[in-house]
Amino acid sequence: MRTELANEFRRLMDNEIESRPSAMCFEFAYQGKVAMDRIRFAIRSVERFANHSGPALEANLQLLEALDRLQSAERRFQDAWCRHRDGGSRESHSSSASANENSPV
Repeated sequence: MRTELANEFRRLMDNEIESRPSAMCFEFAYQGKVAMDRIRFAIRSVERFANHSGPALEANLQLLEALDRLQSAERRFQDAWCRHRDGGSRESHSSSASANENSPV
């Protein structure tokens, strides 16, 4: 009986550990934040100092696309993490996330 209880407890703990994001996930999320900050700085620099030539505008569009992709990946990570943490839906958090995605660079 004790062996069965110990095995059940171990199975529950293993499932809990496997369902959580790993430390590597958090490291990638942090590095994504750093990259987004640097891309925002580059976008502001291009807008401020570029002569608005074709190549400068193209570079700015590429930076905006990269920023959008990183923000999208960050939202997916946050959604997954909040779903896990809350044990269900993330409806209460989605209104604040949509407000942040519409903020200016």
